[in-house]
Amino acid sequence: MAIYSDSVITKDLFNNDPNFWDDDPAECNCGSYALNIVEWYYPYEDREMRDDWIESMLANGFTMEEAREEILSEDVYNMEAQFGDYLVPIDSPDNIPNEVEVIAYRVSLAYDAWDCLYYDFHFKVRRGGYWSEKCGMSEVRSCALQADETWDNGDYLQYNSTIQYFAINPLAYKEVF
Repeated sequence: MAIYSDSVITKDLFNNDPNFWDDDPAECNCGSYALNIVEWYYPYEDREMRDDWIESMLANGFTMEEAREEILSEDVYNMEAQFGDYLVPIDSPDNIPNEVEVIAYRVSLAYDAWDCLYYDFHFKVRRGGYWSEKCGMSEVRSCALQADETWDNGDYLQYNSTIQYFAINPLAYKEVF
């Protein structure tokens, strides 16, 4: 099962087991890890529609950079609509206390060696003052934020859009659910 931007987020989708991330890394992706939910998370509704939209932007004169930023904007809109006050957009994590969890979100858009368009997204999360990430089905690992650099996860996964930061508001979680 996967959680898309049109899915309803309910209390039972949030992870309350501290050992959950050690059990089976294939169960969740970077989005589910950062958002602390127990299903793969996608910030869009339908992958085929997403691919068609991206190709349409590029065919209509958008540069790769403009398309990346448009995708980022749409994803942020979807996440804010879906999670409400649980995610608070912020400009930077620098002045946010370490006790507050912070999510960093970016998108990648590139052509591969066969000239096929390749789109992906990636989340990093700061918990307890330390950054970590989960790449696809891999295990959780510590990482650096690298705000001034491209996040390079291999192959064509070069996350180089603007970074959108969110502070996680646990009070909203308690109020909504």
